[in-house]
Amino acid sequence: MSNLNFKNMQEMNFEKLFVQRNPDYEFLLTRMRCALDVEEVTFSDINNINMLRFKKYLTDEVSNSSLRTYMAVIAATVKAFAQDDLCRNVDFKTINRIRCEKTENIALTEEELELFINYYERIKNHNTVERDILTVFLLECLTGARTSDCEHFDASSISNGFLCYVSKKTHTMTRVPVHRMLPTLLARMPKKEYSRTTKCRKVKEVAKMLGIDKPEKRMYRGKLKTRPRYEYVSTHTGRRSFISLLLDKGVPLATVSKIAGHQSVSQTLRYYCSEQLVLNDAALSFFNG
Repeated sequence: MSNLNFKNMQEMNFEKLFVQRNPDYEFLLTRMRCALDVEEVTFSDINNINMLRFKKYLTDEVSNSSLRTYMAVIAATVKAFAQDDLCRNVDFKTINRIRCEKTENIALTEEELELFINYYERIKNHNTVERDILTVFLLECLTGARTSDCEHFDASSISNGFLCYVSKKTHTMTRVPVHRMLPTLLARMPKKEYSRTTKCRKVKEVAKMLGIDKPEKRMYRGKLKTRPRYEYVSTHTGRRSFISLLLDKGVPLATVSKIAGHQSVSQTLRYYCSEQLVLNDAALSFFNG
């Protein structure tokens, strides 16, 4: 687990040990606090009932593929702590029975993204939760960066017309041309962190208010459902929109992959959610006879 001896581990709390073991998943602690309604997660909070509550909380806000990953991280951590007599025995074998159900994602069109930008211009000087959340969401839309990277951007991140940063997840150096909105967004970076649930809810509310509400039939958690378009918008929509819009504009896949900080183009293709269907004349002749 670490070079800490058992006495030192006993003196530390669950959250500090969790972050030490899983620095890239620190955000799960915020969700666990919300799910369990506690100010700080302690070793006594780690039991079967609470882990089921935590799983239910995640189920309501993330895809099943993400849920599987997050619960596996928790299970591996608890197993390590249990070996050091710091956690109770939790039956993750039963808790983590998760069926991966397909959900179709969307990307914003260029027109929809412009609606968000225009709305932000109207509220940019209002010190509100809405402004804070849209600041980071638009950073994702206009840079393709992950939320974990966007939250650490500031004016010094811009150099010679490029946004330059090292991705926290993949540790790759990334350079993105600066969008005209970037200086405005970086000057208004939020000082407070918000839960994924709060961010998703607010982005959906804004999308609904902007009239992004056309009914669409898509796969949602394994079932074909008709829902207003704003219901498919989430915090991940920003990154998907950036990647999809660039690919639709003919930017080479390898270039988009590098700008997005991916280690392979196959990762980039998983984010491609284009609404655009373009066929050449030869392909159209198949349908037109």
